[in-house]
Amino acid sequence: MSHASQAGNEGFVVTGGSSGIGAGIVARLLEQGHRVAVLDRVEPTTGSDQLTWIEVDLASPDETRE
Repeated sequence: MSHASQAGNEGFVVTGGSSGIGAGIVARLLEQGHRVAVLDRVEPTTGSDQLTWIEVDLASPDETRE
């Protein structure tokens, strides 16, 4: 059985998912049919109704408390 057929209700949170390795992970998860939430300062360029972007700077303690 492929990963895509097992995807179902699984969702993932990816920090730094707007570029580099994080963006690659997001793309792969979306290809497999998963829901993905990206926590990043920059909006992802990947568009999908399975993708949720949460604008946050995880290096800022004040932002992570909101």
